[in-house]
Amino acid sequence: MASNTALLNDDMFRQSGAVVVDPGSASGFPGTRLRDDKDYLRWKSDGAGNKDYDVTLSGALTPDSIGIANHNLGSEGAEIEVYEGASAPGALVTTITPTEDHDIFRTGIAFSSNVFYRVRVKDATADTQIGQIMLGRRIAFPFANDWPQFDPTTERRSSRQSRIQKGHIVRTVNEFTERLVALNFGLLPFSFLDDATVPTGFRYWWENFGLKGFPSFVSWNAGNPGSFERDCLWGTVRGDRSQPLRTALDTGFRDLRLTFAGRKT
Repeated sequence: MASNTALLNDDMFRQSGAVVVDPGSASGFPGTRLRDDKDYLRWKSDGAGNKDYDVTLSGALTPDSIGIANHNLGSEGAEIEVYEGASAPGALVTTITPTEDHDIFRTGIAFSSNVFYRVRVKDATADTQIGQIMLGRRIAFPFANDWPQFDPTTERRSSRQSRIQKGHIVRTVNEFTERLVALNFGLLPFSFLDDATVPTGFRYWWENFGLKGFPSFVSWNAGNPGSFERDCLWGTVRGDRSQPLRTALDTGFRDLRLTFAGRKT
């Protein structure tokens, strides 16, 4: 079965030597927030119109995916357009028209290899906000997630309780609800697990992001651009982040179990 699971933690706007021009921003909501891994600190538009987020790289690269977290594009009626070229303004490659405010992870975008990329927030309003944008190269799993054991709607509520001396509950405070995505793969090849290629190798991602608890985009229904781009999560690996692999061999297989946790959208 073809792969339907992908990870993204690569970003054209964070490449070494990249020259970034941030979009117009309201006071106290700078464009640097779009690339700081803190989706709760959002960029906010400085008014109506098109807002361009541009990057010029030191050498040509070819992204294939874009992730957008903690936004209100659907509520504000704004779109995302992505451009590429040898220089500004570039040519339009893909358009995303959110109807809701769920996180987005669009994969399989047919970019060429270029040095200039633009993410345009089209028809922004004075209240358009986005927490994170990543435009980069995804890690594609070699085959599908183990669907019989997979429920993408799993949620966990975090709460605190106050009790009196005899144990009676006085008050319960519900703090937040997180979404859990459990990925289960049987017999993944070592050649995939041990791939340290930057930035598309699983081992590279695991040792630099997953193991350290840094957030990434994860999609369990990647591909077919535009159809299932809301089947994703911006989150971190939950629970025990012990090393799931370590082998000098390029043959053989092993199972992999990872659970991602992120906010409910």
